[in-house]
Amino acid sequence: MSEVGQRIHEQIQANRALGMKGDNWDNWAVGLLTTQHEIEDDDGQIGYVLTDATRDKILRNGRQDGAHALANTTSILNRVHQLTRLVYVLLVLVIAIGGALVYVLIRQVH
Repeated sequence: MSEVGQRIHEQIQANRALGMKGDNWDNWAVGLLTTQHEIEDDDGQIGYVLTDATRDKILRNGRQDGAHALANTTSILNRVHQLTRLVYVLLVLVIAIGGALVYVLIRQVH
């Protein structure tokens, strides 16, 4: 196992020992340690040597990811809004039906 692979394995084990279980924490550990390893030079200094084309590609991908995240979030929020309205309508119907039942029962008692 490579040094980075070993560090990732140790970080995942440490996360699980702290009770941080699940794919999200495992992915976090992998992303954190992989990124740290990728951006450290041989002397331990942090930095990238990028060509202009690579830099532009990274910026484009970041912007595209941001646009996708915005579109997904907007879609989710619209759906939550629709479901919230549906819950309110159902709540009004339940209250109306409950009120009608109480009215009928009271009339039968008297």
